[in-house]
Amino acid sequence: MKKYVFIASLFLMFSCNSEKLLVEKGYGLLLDFSKEKINMSKFDFENRSNEIVSLNISNNNLTEIPVFVYELENLRFLWLENNKISNISSDIVKLKKLEKIGLDNTEIKELPSNFHELKNLEYIIYLDNSLTNSQAESMLCSMPEKSAIYLIKEEASKSTYPCN
Repeated sequence: MKKYVFIASLFLMFSCNSEKLLVEKGYGLLLDFSKEKINMSKFDFENRSNEIVSLNISNNNLTEIPVFVYELENLRFLWLENNKISNISSDIVKLKKLEKIGLDNTEIKELPSNFHELKNLEYIIYLDNSLTNSQAESMLCSMPEKSAIYLIKEEASKSTYPCN
C-alpha cells in the first residue's frame, strides 16, 4: 500500500467555509481563540463541549495541547498553528469525528502510534516545518489510510512513500 505526500507552496483549499456552514446550519460552535495569548487551561467548556465542532487556538504560545481538547467529542476541525507544541497525546484518538488538523509552524516531529485510528481525518496541514524526509515518511505512515498531509519542503515535488 502506498500513501502520497503532496508538496504545496500555498494550499488555499482549507478555508473555513465548511466550518462556517456547519455553524450556520446550527450543527455546532466555531470557537476562535487565535492570537489571544490566553491561558487555555482556565477555560471550562464542559457545559457546551458537545457543541464545539471547530476550535482555533493558534498563535497562543502553547507548549502542549490543552487536556480539555481531547474531550471535545464532536470536534471536526482543530487549528494549532504557530504554537510551541512538540507532541500530540495518544488521547487524540478520542476525537473520532476529527476531519482536519492544522499543525503549521509547530515543533511536532512525529504522530502518536495510534493516530491511524482517526478514521474521519482527511487532512493534516503542516506547512512551514523542518521535517527531514524520514520524519515526513514516518508521519505519513502513521496516518489513516484515506488522509493526506500537506507539507512544504525544499525539495518541491510530489513523492510517494511505501508504508508497512
